[in-house]
Amino acid sequence: MMLPVSTSKIVLAGMLAVLFLGGNAITSTSTLHEEGPSGTINWEKGEIVMVYPSKTTMGSFKKEPHDISSALQKLKADYLKLIQSLRINNTTTVGELLEEDPNLKEECLDSFYLAHIQKMTLLSPGKPAIKLVIPLYGETGISRLFFYKLMPPTDAPIHTVLRSCLSHPSVPYRLGIAPTGLIVDARGLQAYPCLAPDLCTPSGNLLYSLSSPQFLHTLSFGTVAYHESLDNALKDPRIGENPLVVKATSVSTVFRGNLYVSLADAIRIQEATRQTGFLETGHVIIVL
Repeated sequence: MMLPVSTSKIVLAGMLAVLFLGGNAITSTSTLHEEGPSGTINWEKGEIVMVYPSKTTMGSFKKEPHDISSALQKLKADYLKLIQSLRINNTTTVGELLEEDPNLKEECLDSFYLAHIQKMTLLSPGKPAIKLVIPLYGETGISRLFFYKLMPPTDAPIHTVLRSCLSHPSVPYRLGIAPTGLIVDARGLQAYPCLAPDLCTPSGNLLYSLSSPQFLHTLSFGTVAYHESLDNALKDPRIGENPLVVKATSVSTVFRGNLYVSLADAIRIQEATRQTGFLETGHVIIVL
């Protein structure tokens, strides 16, 4: 349950009494690490990391003294700038949702106030160092707000919605054994990550989209996970011990978060998900 903004501010204020150590400034190194003002969206870990001082604040950091409170205000402003460019699907960005609903901005700040503090310390008087981690998914994840806006809750029984994701040794997909998830290998296509990508047949028919997983599962885990290597994807408990692995054939020219697979693989996916329903539980990983 998200705390009210006022309560969240009290929680954060209490945290300010404690100083934390550890962590280094981050940099953008790949498609799955998108750098913005004072922060980075890490799609592989499913989190937003805000850092002070950052590259953009280092100049003023050296010239002017700052207390922890003013540094947090700077991070909060940069956090709102960063999430505005966050891609949800081929029709919507977070910035567009914020324009449509001014109250959503305050709700987004809840996730900032509830952020996990990895570092909060004073290097010297007037020189704070802060690192905050805001999850994309889960109970305090920011994506819940956007999924609620785009896909209102249904009346589906909770016991049919959530399915446990247990860790098992990963093995390649084997005929005759029920598939437990789907890995789409999209390396080399210059696709980019988003919160709710579409997976399509060559003719453009949807195989998987925002509305495919059951609602509560989407709120908890998102629609897909991303990895930079097939080895890491195969080790992810999200897709279980026996995933089906297919190769994406192309990326949408309109929205480079959407992917296409061959007709043969589309048929394999449809036949496989009939056995275990892994698309309904969001057991999908994309490798970029």
